[in-house]
Amino acid sequence: MERKAKDKEQAIDSLKTRVGASHAGSVGELLESASAVLEAAPMTFNISPEKLGKLEGDGIVNVWHNLKEVSAAKNARDQAENQMFEYKRSPFELTRKSAVSGKQNYKGYHRPTYGALQIARDERPVGGAPRYGRAAFHLMEEARSYMTFTGADSMLSGAGLNNLASSRNVFPLIRDMLPDTLGVLFQCVNGQQAGGRTSEFSSYIEWHSHAPIEWKSMEFLDFERGLDFQEAIKNSASVAFFEKNSVKVRLHSI
Repeated sequence: MERKAKDKEQAIDSLKTRVGASHAGSVGELLESASAVLEAAPMTFNISPEKLGKLEGDGIVNVWHNLKEVSAAKNARDQAENQMFEYKRSPFELTRKSAVSGKQNYKGYHRPTYGALQIARDERPVGGAPRYGRAAFHLMEEARSYMTFTGADSMLSGAGLNNLASSRNVFPLIRDMLPDTLGVLFQCVNGQQAGGRTSEFSSYIEWHSHAPIEWKSMEFLDFERGLDFQEAIKNSASVAFFEKNSVKVRLHSI
């Protein structure tokens, strides 16, 4: 509770600075409305439609699963995750083992998977991270309880433990999110449709799942383009994947 109270104070101070508000009541109302949007924002996982027929296994896997070699990018991810989640300090031995740098089997099971919250109400792009694909899985609500969140891309922002938000404390997101993202959030608070993402990172709020996410537990799969949707439901491999995992598919609409 002490951490949440501190995060709330910092979120209020951030809003005062960003929106130029001085009246405590108006800032408090804005914080409450913004928090409500974030707490209910859909959890999504963007993917290229072309990959749907090639998906294997029971669900989303992280970059460490069946890793063949460690690249510079993987080393950077390794350092970022150790900084953000402090695995070396875990009370669990296997989790501490996953903190070791380099290729480790433990990481495939003890490191998180990633996706994004969708707060923008766009006509076309689907999901919270459309740069990763023109289709987006929407996760069931229960997945939120075993996730943490950051207000920006964790690799680029250098996020640490104090930057992590949870389903019960979204205040760090409001404090840390980029100006573009805050603008989109305010549009949602006012019930407006997003006027277009100003960059590929606009409205990007990252989630990290610390439990397995299975394909069969997805609420539905949203397609941005009609052509991709039609090709997917005609492709035998994609259809087999949908049927095996009981995935509901639909064409995006707002």
